[in-house]
Amino acid sequence: MIRFEQVTKAYGEKQIVKEVSLTFDKGFYLLTGPSGIGKTTLLRLAAGLEQPDSGRIETEAGKRLRMVFQEDRLLPWKTVLGNVMLECGNKEKADVLLQALGLSGEENAYPASLSGGMRRRTAIARALCAEPDILLLDEPFNGLDEAMKETAAALITEEMKGGLILCAAHETEVFAAWHPTILKLQEAKIIA
Repeated sequence: MIRFEQVTKAYGEKQIVKEVSLTFDKGFYLLTGPSGIGKTTLLRLAAGLEQPDSGRIETEAGKRLRMVFQEDRLLPWKTVLGNVMLECGNKEKADVLLQALGLSGEENAYPASLSGGMRRRTAIARALCAEPDILLLDEPFNGLDEAMKETAAALITEEMKGGLILCAAHETEVFAAWHPTILKLQEAKIIA
């Protein structure tokens, strides 16, 4: 569970989030809206990477939280397997996730030798390997073809059963099967 209570956040003169009060319980929540409206800011606030200017954010104690950023943020000196294993010591789990995401045979490759879609899938596998209770996704399927988007979405759904998924995305069609709660951001406020 993540609770926002009257949260406001600005960068300089630009107010990004204004007096947002929301509670995210178990399930799937999709944040939509135009670029620059505050989707990533809300995720960064939820992750504790940004602090609100006013209001408060409460995350249920003891819950494991992981985030897949817009950028893949892989360590260039670690292999695909090495990057995934940063989040868990379970090689068997890492291998299962890599296979499910079509990365079998790439375990010893370094990020520089991977396509953008392969790096994205490695970042997803790394987050899932930690077995989080809360998963924050920022444009998680950039660089993936339609078939792989569906594969990745199904894997995330399976791995996160009973957990909380909070996702920011422009493209919403791929998430329809998840029956998300859709929250539209407009002018520093959530309107639906």
